[in-house]
Amino acid sequence: MNPRSMYNLVCEARAWYLMLFAVTFPLAAIADTDYYKEFLYEKGYLEEGADYRCYKLRSTEIKSEHEADWRRNTSQMAPQLVGNASGGVVIAWSEGDSRVYLQSIDAAGKSSWGPIAVSRSIARQGHHRLVPDGVGGVLVVWPEYRYDCGSQSDYVMVQRFDGRGRGLWGPKGVTIAGGASGASPDIVTDGKGGAVVVWYQLRDWSGDKAMFVQRIDGAGKTLWAPQGIAVDFSQALRKVYGGPVAADAGGGAVIVAGGVMGNVAAAAQRITGDGKNRWGSARGISAGNTNSPNPQLISDGGGGAIISLTPDRRELVAVMRMDGDGKVLWDVMLAKGSHQELSRIVSDGSGGAIVVWRSGETDGIYLAQRVDAQGKIQWKENVVLGKSLGARDPASIVADESGGVIAGWRSFQVVWGRGWGGDISLQDIYVQGVSAAGKLVWTTARPVATHIGKTPAHNVPVLTPDGKGGAIVVWIDGRRGLNIAPLAEEDEGPESGDPQVVGDIYAQRLTASGETAWADNGVDISSRARGSAACLSHSSKDGVVAGLAVNMRERPNTSAEVLLSLNRGAEVKVLERKTPCETIAGREGRWTRVRVPSASAREGWIFDSYVVFPPAQSK
Repeated sequence: MNPRSMYNLVCEARAWYLMLFAVTFPLAAIADTDYYKEFLYEKGYLEEGADYRCYKLRSTEIKSEHEADWRRNTSQMAPQLVGNASGGVVIAWSEGDSRVYLQSIDAAGKSSWGPIAVSRSIARQGHHRLVPDGVGGVLVVWPEYRYDCGSQSDYVMVQRFDGRGRGLWGPKGVTIAGGASGASPDIVTDGKGGAVVVWYQLRDWSGDKAMFVQRIDGAGKTLWAPQGIAVDFSQALRKVYGGPVAADAGGGAVIVAGGVMGNVAAAAQRITGDGKNRWGSARGISAGNTNSPNPQLISDGGGGAIISLTPDRRELVAVMRMDGDGKVLWDVMLAKGSHQELSRIVSDGSGGAIVVWRSGETDGIYLAQRVDAQGKIQWKENVVLGKSLGARDPASIVADESGGVIAGWRSFQVVWGRGWGGDISLQDIYVQGVSAAGKLVWTTARPVATHIGKTPAHNVPVLTPDGKGGAIVVWIDGRRGLNIAPLAEEDEGPESGDPQVVGDIYAQRLTASGETAWADNGVDISSRARGSAACLSHSSKDGVVAGLAVNMRERPNTSAEVLLSLNRGAEVKVLERKTPCETIAGREGRWTRVRVPSASAREGWIFDSYVVFPPAQSK
């Protein structure tokens, strides 16, 4: 095996390790699997350096036509949301875990602007975060992995966009730190048009990491020391892992990190607006004297934080408050018993918090409880939001406009018993709200999309209030089936023809009355992002109907005679696919001629946007 092949093999193994690590620690970076690098090499941006571990740059900016080539063969992933001035949202996502884009949609689900790349740099862009800038725009942070033959080739970048999608800090954004090997940044607004950026990075090849923080003003100028301020966890933790961050209301932030130190597996530190470690060597956090409390936090509005805790043992849910000096003001148990896990927390708008968590094993329920600023439980019983079948995910939650909470989650159903890996699953996306008084907003959890394609990745739907008592929900959807196009003619990643599950971004608006406002089963954001490339051919000749009462017609158009109405779960055999793509009722797809075995092998045309195609069976 030649040195480059050996190096690529090591990178592949490291990537799988870090992907597993990222499930436990949300700020963990996912390593480059080299597919994007090979794509750049094939397009002429890179040439091999003297050292097989690196490349020389021929160009530093990617051309738009090559960017489109890359996006044509990739999945969209990791959506982040910020509400916009029109009652819609700005969505940030990653294409192929390599480039980050922004798209703005209005209250009607129509594009306001975008998609636009956050940077013109050819560098691979990783784990991104998105926050509002306070004046109608957004701030986005990401790590860049540059191919410049240097050992210090990872950088932390940030860019600010105004309400019209214009980048304000140059074509490539602002460099926060260089040489940040393994960086995985997070960001919070500082209340003055700028932000506080937090990242943790490898100290050396031992695997130990340190955490750093930097403040940037509204003009894109860094305010603290070059390369940032080290966050001091020295007396609380021996090893430091990533964790959540919240603004401290004074231009600084409160940061929680996971780690190891005796019985303490997490600690909190406050960085003031002038870049000082306020709490000395940090404050240890525990939950019932158990390790790995998996903390989540919000600002308490006074320099401190309210933190929810759900230990790895999954036996309790607790919430605590620390003041601006790091003193624990109270510590309250919300639930105790087996399989209590995955808590998330939002502010109640009155100095307290609402916590949502999952209870149960494979099939479970989501529960919610409110605690006031003094640590008093507000609702007589934990409120049941709804059920989740098969999906052991945290709920995605946001505070509503009235002191309550809106939550969204996935639920699975197996409808195909002989697919890739044994089963093909479809997913449903549900939303439910709880008022400040502990009353459900809707009688039952509202489905915003049903029996849509499941993606295998850990993709929780994300949401934001719509400003009118409802919510806008965004998720990764696998309904388009499989993309088997190779990345390049001589791709060194998956072999040409190997199936790759494609994830696309869909969005739906749920009104205050609990009704969906946009197209049936959501608006395909990816069709705006990719254009006609969003409708790629499927290799499978077998499909399963995923819509409700899908019409099979005599000819490939909506005015043709309806021959059959196919129920969800009906199997079809593909005979012919028509090109080009079409958009019908907000959904992009192709007319496909099929045979229905369960209906005396009758044949006709259906619109394949309502069909899930599992991978072709190996023989």
